[in-house]
Amino acid sequence: MFSRKTLSGIGLLLVIAALLAAGCSSDKTPVSTTVTGSLTDPEFVPVKTQVDNLLDSTVSYFSNGFENVYNLPVDTGSIGAAYGPMGPNDTAIYVYVNGWHIIYVALSNVAFTHHVSDSVQYMSDGTPIQNATGLDYMHYIHRWDFANQNQTATHTNMTGDVNLEFSGLDGNVAGINGSKNLNVEWHYITLDSTIEALFGMNVTVDNIQINKVPSAGWASGCPSSGTLGMNINESWTLTDNTGKTMVVRTWTATIQFANGTANVTVNGSGKTWNWSRELCVPPTE
Repeated sequence: MFSRKTLSGIGLLLVIAALLAAGCSSDKTPVSTTVTGSLTDPEFVPVKTQVDNLLDSTVSYFSNGFENVYNLPVDTGSIGAAYGPMGPNDTAIYVYVNGWHIIYVALSNVAFTHHVSDSVQYMSDGTPIQNATGLDYMHYIHRWDFANQNQTATHTNMTGDVNLEFSGLDGNVAGINGSKNLNVEWHYITLDSTIEALFGMNVTVDNIQINKVPSAGWASGCPSSGTLGMNINESWTLTDNTGKTMVVRTWTATIQFANGTANVTVNGSGKTWNWSRELCVPPTE
């Protein structure tokens, strides 16, 4: 099995089948004015699940980034503990070059292959430093891919990257800016038909504020303010004995944080959906 750390975001697979059912239903003609959509609309429920999963995985990367301030694995033993479990044919490499800590992990088994590359740079007053002592800025880049070994049967391939800049780390409030991208290819293959689903998801991270507390430092990763912008592009192609049928949809979302609560607005197909979720409670001491 692969660790949760290396597979952040793969919970998306749990909603692909539902998205397929919603996406391949007949499209409605877009209305000329935006109307409020129902959160219980069967066609929207899987989209909401997808947005919530993308929100959760993005926020989890804030905590993953902060973890590098306190616990950056720099030897194969600690890398294996953080990214493993490691098999006899798996690979773990660490180097420090040009001001960057770089970790590369390659994991595989009979069913899957999975690769992770993490790059971390600490800085103080604009100058790279090798350890986190005295830092005021950190740049965290996370890239990964996941693929099935058997590409001729039903399978899923995914690639993702996260690029986050953490500033104000010498104070009590850190700012986070950057982006996250996720691309999923899902192929469903039967004797008489195939379905290819493509999902492209892009997240913009804008001035997320995280409070530091004496007892836990930055460990909470709980946003007190800031914004996420999301673009989700989906397409399905059904091929059977009647030919090809294709459905394409696009959704946009804006998420405003207020003291650990995410206020979500989603737009698509001439409708707007709104909901709120309490993700966490920012610590105060």
